[in-house]
Amino acid sequence: MPDGREDRRQLWIGRIRKALLCLAAFLVVLALLGRIYEVIAQHRAAALCPMIGTRVDVGGYQLILNCTGQGFPTVILESGALDSSRQWAKVQPEVSHATRVCSYDRAGFGWSDPSPMPRSARQMATELHTALVKAGIQPPYVVVGHSFGGLVTQIFVSLYPDEIAGVVFEDSVHPEEVTKFPDNFPRSPVLAKFLRLTEPLGVPRFFGWCDRTAACADCGKYTNAVLAEYDEYPESHEQAAAAATNLGNKPLAVLAHDPAIGLNGQRDDAFESAWTLWQQDLARRSTNSSLTVATGIGHEIQSDQPQLVINTILRVVQAARSEPAR
Repeated sequence: MPDGREDRRQLWIGRIRKALLCLAAFLVVLALLGRIYEVIAQHRAAALCPMIGTRVDVGGYQLILNCTGQGFPTVILESGALDSSRQWAKVQPEVSHATRVCSYDRAGFGWSDPSPMPRSARQMATELHTALVKAGIQPPYVVVGHSFGGLVTQIFVSLYPDEIAGVVFEDSVHPEEVTKFPDNFPRSPVLAKFLRLTEPLGVPRFFGWCDRTAACADCGKYTNAVLAEYDEYPESHEQAAAAATNLGNKPLAVLAHDPAIGLNGQRDDAFESAWTLWQQDLARRSTNSSLTVATGIGHEIQSDQPQLVINTILRVVQAARSEPAR
C-alpha cells in the first residue's frame, strides 16, 4: 500500500501547483487589463491635451516649441522639474501682448520626443538653443527659468552670453543645493525600476504619477524622461556651478517664494535659510538686479500669483529695450 505520508505530500504538491497556476493566470489577466487601461488612458489624455506649438528637429529628435506674440527681445520660458510648457499657461498669453514669447517642452515631456542624450542641464540648454536657431527665433533673449529650469537658464546664459538681453530667475534652484542638502535628494533604484517596469501596465498612472499635463499623453515617455533628468541631477548642479556667469549690468530679476510658507508648503528652517541666501547670491550676478519675495506664496509662483511673474518679466523686457546692456 502507498505510504500515507507520500499521499499527503502529493496532495499538497497538487494544491500548491494549482494555486500557482491560478496566481499566474490572475497576474496575466491583471496585466492585460492594466495594459488595456493604459492604452485607453493614453488616448483620452491625448484628446484632452492637444499639442500646442510646432515640432523642431534638434538632431534626429524633435522638441515642441510654442512661440506667440511679436516684438523684441524674445522671452524664453524654461520650466521646472516634472513640468512642461503648460506650467506657463497663465503667463505666456499676457506676456505675448507686449513681445514675442516662446515656451517649449524638454525632451520626453509633453509632445516632445525623447532624447538619446544624457539629460543634464547643459544638454538641455544646448537643445533649447538648437531649437531656437532651427526655428529662426533670433536673439536677443530674456530667459526666464523656474526652479530646476533656473539651472538650465544659468548654463544657457553662460554658453550664449552675447545673445542674452536679460534674465528672470523664478525661485530658481542654486548649484549648491545638492551638495549642501544631499539628504533631500535620495536615490531609489528600486522605485525607478518599478516605475519603468509597471508603466506599460498603467500602474504609475493609476496612482496619479501621470496626472500632470507634462505627461500627456505618453506616461512611459514622461516617466523615462523624469528619471533620466533625476539621474543627472547632481551633474546638472556641478555644470551650473562651473557656469556661474557675471551678467554685468544686464537686467536681472529674482523672484523667491515666501520662506514662511516653505518651498512646497513644508518648512525646513535650515533649508529655507539657505534658499534665501541662494536667491541673494543669484541677484548679485548683475549690477542691475532686483530681488522680490512673493509674500504668502510657495514655490509655484507662476501658478499662484501669475501677475507678479508677468509684471517682473515685462519690467526686464522694458529695461532691456530702454537700457541695452554693455
